[in-house]
Amino acid sequence: MNSTSRFHTKKHISTIEHYKQALSLLSWDAKISAPANSQKQHANIQGTLAKELYLLAANRFKLRKRIAAASNAKFKPG
Repeated sequence: MNSTSRFHTKKHISTIEHYKQALSLLSWDAKISAPANSQKQHANIQGTLAKELYLLAANRFKLRKRIAAASNAKFKPG
């Protein structure tokens, strides 16, 4: 993996972690201190963030598969 790919992978992982932290904080806020009439808004926001987190994680999995395939192609004996 070259340095550019490594940088993008680290940035991608960092973004995933940021989404996880935001979801965790929003969940805590909904349980502890959010006004009663904000439940629908919290649910919508959590749903949006969860969807984006899923898409980021799925893209990370695809990225890993592409990197592995590229590495295997480079080092095939023959």
